[in-house]
Amino acid sequence: MSNDPDYFTYMSKCLSEVLNDIDLKEDMVLRGRRAWLLRESLMTIASRLKGLQQTVYMFGSLTEGATTQGLISDNVCLICNESVNILTDSDDWKPGHLNLMSIHDASTPPGYCLLRRLPFENLYPHFTSQTFDVRKWVGNNSELDCELDGPSIRVKGQPGYNDQDMVFAFRCKTWPTSAQKWFTEEGIGRWPTKEIKSFAANSGCFLVGVGSKGSEMEKYEYRISFSQVERCLMFSLNITQIRCYVLMKMIIKTFIHPDGDSVISSYICKTVLFHCIKHTYSNLWQESKLLYCLTLCLSVLQYCVLSGNCPHFIIHENNLLSGRVTAEFRTVFIEQMRRIILDRGIQLKYVNYDDFGHLLQCKMQNDPLEMLLYSAFISRNIAVIPGALLRDTGKCIQDFHKHILYVLKHKEVNTAIRYIRKCISQLVSFHGAGSKLKRIACKFLAAVFSSTLGSLTASCSISSSSSVSSEALKWFDASLDSDVSSSRLKKASAFFCAGDMNATYLILEDIRKRYDLNMVEPVCRCTLLRSHPAREGFKTSAHCHNEGAFKHVAAFCVKFLRCESCCVPKELQYEMYRSTLAERPLRHDNNQWLDLAVIDSLTYLLFLRYKTCGRLGKHTEQKQALNDLVKAIDMEPNLGHRETALSLVGQILEEEGKLTNALRFFIASFNEQPENNAAKMLICKLLSKIINSDC
Repeated sequence: MSNDPDYFTYMSKCLSEVLNDIDLKEDMVLRGRRAWLLRESLMTIASRLKGLQQTVYMFGSLTEGATTQGLISDNVCLICNESVNILTDSDDWKPGHLNLMSIHDASTPPGYCLLRRLPFENLYPHFTSQTFDVRKWVGNNSELDCELDGPSIRVKGQPGYNDQDMVFAFRCKTWPTSAQKWFTEEGIGRWPTKEIKSFAANSGCFLVGVGSKGSEMEKYEYRISFSQVERCLMFSLNITQIRCYVLMKMIIKTFIHPDGDSVISSYICKTVLFHCIKHTYSNLWQESKLLYCLTLCLSVLQYCVLSGNCPHFIIHENNLLSGRVTAEFRTVFIEQMRRIILDRGIQLKYVNYDDFGHLLQCKMQNDPLEMLLYSAFISRNIAVIPGALLRDTGKCIQDFHKHILYVLKHKEVNTAIRYIRKCISQLVSFHGAGSKLKRIACKFLAAVFSSTLGSLTASCSISSSSSVSSEALKWFDASLDSDVSSSRLKKASAFFCAGDMNATYLILEDIRKRYDLNMVEPVCRCTLLRSHPAREGFKTSAHCHNEGAFKHVAAFCVKFLRCESCCVPKELQYEMYRSTLAERPLRHDNNQWLDLAVIDSLTYLLFLRYKTCGRLGKHTEQKQALNDLVKAIDMEPNLGHRETALSLVGQILEEEGKLTNALRFFIASFNEQPENNAAKMLICKLLSKIINSDC
């Protein structure tokens, strides 16, 4: 078959179909980009709400949509400090900023620069050296309890989460002289387009605190980063070009760096792809020619390693392979590439990522039994990516809400109300001036903040008049689309504590109808536990909708500040004091929620239903609610606050006089979470009751 003149077309079709079936297709690429750009907007807005003049960017294969599940790609979070003014001309000096001049001369390696304070700089007197070293500044001022590693901070991932690289950078609005000629270069396929070059000219570049290895000024040099422009270039590619890039990464990871080394990085593969696209006609890059395109890219990569030079796409004098390729590696790499190129795609059957090699063999053999197994594999994995994207976006929203509540954890109610009002006012301002995704981000954040403001306002009115004020209801109503349940549960909780059982019951019935156990997924970012696979209904909804699916299929955990205590049942108030004096100094920064009362939506729904039905005399429904609560604790895999639910059941049983059973649940709660758990207090209280009753 390899001698068939149509072989390349046939193999290209097989490769494209398999990549399509593992979700590397246009709609999934666009969906992934949207989710990560929304997260980028959420992070930037959250930074501005904290009063930080910085813009957050997410760069990498995940944001580009140029990866698969099996490749387990990472993103880099670039944090751009907008309060620092980088100049290329002294006339651009700005008062009230730290002004630094970007210096390029014959001694500066291509792709790098120096930063020097202007002579008339009066701010930041503690920077006394003539040349400015940003790494010391970042290390002294970063809020993160992390270790600096060159230009980046590596934040260690919790179970189920990848490590996160965070890079601090400054923005330079003017491109360096060495990069200016890129604007005038014309590719055969007229790519990059004039629109891309116009965007590049307007967006400028970043300066990242890492020097050229071996340079005499390495300690003070800054790498010139064109990440924003490169992301724009990636966004302009068609699906065949993206698939070619992904296949290159699979080949490198399988045949060249199976042990995880990175002489040939993904960035080098991307750069080679850019050069190939620029120097070929656009009609080459189509599905029927994918194998030919891949062979071209591998051949160019092979030549780069052979010559020891891979020119940066924008600053050609910057050799990305400088100092990376040994003679031994060159020999092994050239031979491996030669074998792969001559085999014309057959070697790809050994690629294990996403079971790609096996699926490719099934596709090529076209055996009925193999195709049946192929279809079963694809069916099992359909909609996994959209479900993960939706759930992770929800966790991102929860992260920022949790941070704001952490700031207010010990504030009195009126201070908290003023702070949340200010946040919402800023979100309204950002909404009016932002892009479409920034407006969506503002809408989500405003919804969760409105829920908190409604509860704070209700807490004040319940304290003074034992009723939920009309203003509190206004804020509750503004928050109802945050997700399926959490905002509605806070509203129900307020009515319950105000003594209006009929209103509470109606709200809980509405939530119960919305909370489809086959579809709604708990979304919690407090404990950072490894998430179990999402249920099929959730994945299906995520596949059909973007982030708008939150109000139908996501259930955020419910959070209460101490100053909201008038809206919190007494059983849940214990959770606000879960840490002992000995435990408090040992808590990690990630445990910002431990001074709050926090509970999963599903368990709080059932607990409130139990209490409300009891007050209304609906004892059959009350008993069913307790049974459902115990079942949920046992059966729901994605609960983030199982220990809290166990403690609530223990308190219910204690109230019913079943003290031995109550103790079992308190102990189960303690075993679930031995530290920072209110169950310790409840066990002591119950044991005291048992001892006194025996006396």
